[in-house]
Amino acid sequence: MKKLVPALFAVLSVFATSAIADDNNKRQRPERANFQSMDKDGNGVLTQSEVQGPLKQNFAKVDTNGDGKITQDELRNYKPESRQARSDDDDKKRPKKKDGSNS
Repeated sequence: MKKLVPALFAVLSVFATSAIADDNNKRQRPERANFQSMDKDGNGVLTQSEVQGPLKQNFAKVDTNGDGKITQDELRNYKPESRQARSDDDDKKRPKKKDGSNS
């Protein structure tokens, strides 16, 4: 019985760790999966021919280095103007610190 408890604990720890890892992967996946589903040729970047809708309309704004391709980092870092405006409004509403900053 004394040997059974540590063995059972070890098995349960492995299952718990695996479940946590699976949960973390699911949380990170949607953005990556969405990018990969748009990347038709699988080269790791998006071109204008691969995107549509608002992303196509804002392609030049998202493509911050102007190379004609959108990387995952460029897409992740892009803030549409409406989101940027909300962020600016939030900064204005935040009480100022003694040094005059909002953050």
